[in-house]
Amino acid sequence: MTISEKDLDSGDNASTAMGVSAQIDKESERRVLSKFDWFVMPQMSILVLFAYLDRTNIGNARVFGFEESTGMSGTDFNNISMFFYITYIIFETPWVMAVRRFGPGRVLAVAIICWSAVTLGTGFVHSYSQVIACRVLLGAFEAGLFPALTFVISDIYPAASQGKRIAVLYISIALSGALGGLIAYGIQSMGEQRGLAAWRWLFIIEGAVSLAIGALCWVSLPGTPQTAWFLDQAERNTMALLKARDHPYEATDKFSWKQVGLAVSDPLVWLASVALFCSSIAMFGFSTFLPTLLKGMQYTSLQANYLSIPVYVLASIGTGLTTYISDRIGRRAICLIHSPILVMIGYAVGIGSSNRSAGYFGMFVVGAGVYSYNTVLLT
Repeated sequence: MTISEKDLDSGDNASTAMGVSAQIDKESERRVLSKFDWFVMPQMSILVLFAYLDRTNIGNARVFGFEESTGMSGTDFNNISMFFYITYIIFETPWVMAVRRFGPGRVLAVAIICWSAVTLGTGFVHSYSQVIACRVLLGAFEAGLFPALTFVISDIYPAASQGKRIAVLYISIALSGALGGLIAYGIQSMGEQRGLAAWRWLFIIEGAVSLAIGALCWVSLPGTPQTAWFLDQAERNTMALLKARDHPYEATDKFSWKQVGLAVSDPLVWLASVALFCSSIAMFGFSTFLPTLLKGMQYTSLQANYLSIPVYVLASIGTGLTTYISDRIGRRAICLIHSPILVMIGYAVGIGSSNRSAGYFGMFVVGAGVYSYNTVLLT
């Protein structure tokens, strides 16, 4: 028998949740969720990895001629980073609403195809104004990625299982820095090719790869968890039951101002939002400006790119370890205090020492703390 979400939502929400809980076979639940771990989580991790590659590659490009070639000077580079986040903030909510309306598969595929085209186009810019235009568009198209993926995870997994999946996405962010440094090192080593400077090839190659990934996501990402192509009918019934159990008060997928009001009036939402805003500034700033910081320590531009790789590798390990400890001890507050302390210590060492080796060590300490905070906060 086919079970629809409409059928499950027709009765009293709380009693329905209690009733369907008894109908769910634990082995069936484990098997269904493991399929999403195999088919969906890797795709979402790759999306995050390439999104952050395309977002932060200007930091790698900066150390080998990006500013000079586009006529930038002074605070121009800081300005293009700022313009990215203006449209990023504006378009976050519309993208999430689109995911709810049309499903994650199509929406995320469109988003990645659009931002990949912008990244590729950045390889052909010649002026500061053209760079601004590309960054504004990139911010608009990348805006909904992480909130949308977080929404997808919350729609698939029970609350107790969401933390580890969100941690995987943040580990992908850290690994994107390591991969970005490796790619930048390789491209910079090859020098000018076919009349195009090495930094231009950085945008062209990464944009082209992201375009191919977007096309694959159009085909492979499911429209909704309950209609995923890799589930059979019995497994789809199980997903419908899981949604009724885990979201008993979610009677509709349509936008509701009442739900907005409940969120806006919750002090915890405001506290978490402020904390997330502040920690994101630190995280995105670190990922964008790490090559610049390393070059400022008197490393060469080539060294600045490859020396960033181990920093990001440690950051990914630190994120996974912090999430594991947080889940293990069940005390989120301890980890939320620990992470910013590491960031402050790392920057204090980097700023306070004239020894470049000490400064480089400080970047490892920053990386160990800067990515883990958001993971713990969101879970």
